[in-house]
Amino acid sequence: MFKIKYIFFYVFIINFIYQNIFINAILCPPLWTYFDDNCWLLSKNLLSYKQAKRECEERYHGILTKVDSVDQENFIYYMIENNIIDEENFIKFNDDNNEKLSKKCFKRVIGKDSEISFSSKYNSIIAFSEVLNLKTCLKQCEKVRENLNFNCLSVLWYPETRDCLLNSEKETGSEKSNFSIVGIPNNIIYYEYTCSDFIDFSLLDDNININNFKSTNFEKNFLEISNVRTCFGKHRHSSLKGFADKVISSISERECLSECWRCTNCLTNSSSCKSVTYYKESGECIMASASIKSNKEKFNNIEELSDFFDRKRECNIEDCENKEILISFILDGSESIGIDVFNKSLNVVNEILEQINEISIFWNVMIFQFGSEHYTELKSKQFDKLQDFRNFLSQIGWRREPYSNLVKSLELTMSTIGDEISKKQYDEVITFIITDGYTNVSAIEEIPRFLIDFPSAYTYSISLTDTFDSNVLSKVVIDENKIFSRKNYTQLLSILQEKLCTFNIQDVSKLSIQKNETQFDFKMSSLNEDPEPDILNEIWVGLGRNEYGEMKWSDNTSPNSYFKKILHKLEVEGYNGNCIYFQKNQKWMITDDCDIKRRYICRFKPSLTIEEKFKRDYSMRTDISTPKSVWTLQNEFEKNKDTTKDNNINFEDLSLKNNIDSVKDPF
Repeated sequence: MFKIKYIFFYVFIINFIYQNIFINAILCPPLWTYFDDNCWLLSKNLLSYKQAKRECEERYHGILTKVDSVDQENFIYYMIENNIIDEENFIKFNDDNNEKLSKKCFKRVIGKDSEISFSSKYNSIIAFSEVLNLKTCLKQCEKVRENLNFNCLSVLWYPETRDCLLNSEKETGSEKSNFSIVGIPNNIIYYEYTCSDFIDFSLLDDNININNFKSTNFEKNFLEISNVRTCFGKHRHSSLKGFADKVISSISERECLSECWRCTNCLTNSSSCKSVTYYKESGECIMASASIKSNKEKFNNIEELSDFFDRKRECNIEDCENKEILISFILDGSESIGIDVFNKSLNVVNEILEQINEISIFWNVMIFQFGSEHYTELKSKQFDKLQDFRNFLSQIGWRREPYSNLVKSLELTMSTIGDEISKKQYDEVITFIITDGYTNVSAIEEIPRFLIDFPSAYTYSISLTDTFDSNVLSKVVIDENKIFSRKNYTQLLSILQEKLCTFNIQDVSKLSIQKNETQFDFKMSSLNEDPEPDILNEIWVGLGRNEYGEMKWSDNTSPNSYFKKILHKLEVEGYNGNCIYFQKNQKWMITDDCDIKRRYICRFKPSLTIEEKFKRDYSMRTDISTPKSVWTLQNEFEKNKDTTKDNNINFEDLSLKNNIDSVKDPF
């Protein structure tokens, strides 16, 4: 009888211990989502800006949300897209009947000796609440990897509270992991993601580039349409102020234009893309449903960092005016040339640029000079005015090198041009080699053929001396028709017009097919028509103008450098509105009418961090000053195993009921 009482007493003690090491539901209340050390709620109610601000403060003891980084902006977009906490769409969000789960990518981990690693680094954990089941939770891990660039490596599923914690750590000893728990609590089902490891996910990058206005498309495999530049008019150093329906980051100019050309209903209210502002340094593509034709007063032609593209009604495949051309000149600066011939070379360079400028003003130029050494006189540069180029050209002097190392110069120039065309997209690449062909090589076989790996690359040689080595020049350019002398080089000027306006017929057919699929439909909406309100997909955020005319967040703090760039794009400096809202297609808007009722996002900072939460849940209540970890508890169980073995108590098979309540508001 005494043994039975002893056994029941010990079971009671073990039950008490296990209940005290259960991890409760996550830091945020039901229907809230934990991300970036904050709890977030997307409302289902429609309120005005002031009402939403008051609701967040008085009801939830939080704030109408701030947006401090591109990570938070992308997360808001993800919330809206997935209806994470919209009760009306709750079933839709949790309907996993048609969801396919990569079962091979998940491995369940069990056992009292298993360790779960965590990082207190920002954006290392996402926790959803009110998730239907384990499958849906695991599916969220795959979704955030694909759509949010969150490196989900392990999943903690809480069956009784339906909380789903996605963790960016899984292995012990990770460089980013700074705390862990040992032993899988009974109220947690733990899986590790095994298919792939973290590869440069931006959400976990300390040095993330905040120059990006917003990132809307997480799929980087954009398809470029051949000759798409002929579908747009280009304005250098320009922008259309105050319009930004959709922004894509890390994209090339041609990919940006291709996305705009395909976009017949992808913007606000299913409107078409009518113009693009492209920032080539950052690779940022801003698509707008507004056209310069109807918004001339908003056109800014002194924007140094961007180019503006206005969509045409139809592509003009024979249009040469918008071609991007890379022009390179290789000048012989050896002593055998002489100062007069070298100066004549500079005049020829000017004549060629004048001719090309008549065809297209969108050219970049590179200039090299060689003798015994190779010199880069001008790296790739685009001049706003032809006179600016002439002024630069007049400053190039004759190197007067003792001999000509043509081979070395050709090889280095080919490498430099190859690097340039890999960084920027060009329609044509033309190289002019101005030399007499006399070099220091002993055998003609040493002379390389000047080849550029580019579909539309042309190379010409020009000799301005009375005599020249035609054998060397023929080896360089192959085709004798591309060798010109001082007597006939002017013929080359007329040839350029034909060469630069010749298009690949195959590309024309491809573009026409694409054009038929996505041709601009002007019947969809007037160019002057303002978009109709889409209140279900428009979300108030907590940025508004105060009584002093300053834009402040709802907690009275000023926007950081990230959001200041957004405000600049929205022309807040021009007092065009008082309240900011966010649209489902990831477009920021400013409005004077703050009384329109929209959905809104509240957020608050939990009273505990994730690390503090786990430490508290795993601590022994009998020793508050030095909490014992689960590892210590497991060791204590091991010590007591010998004592309990005679009583046939199996602690690993012991089934204990979980009496932990749902998470409560930390406030």
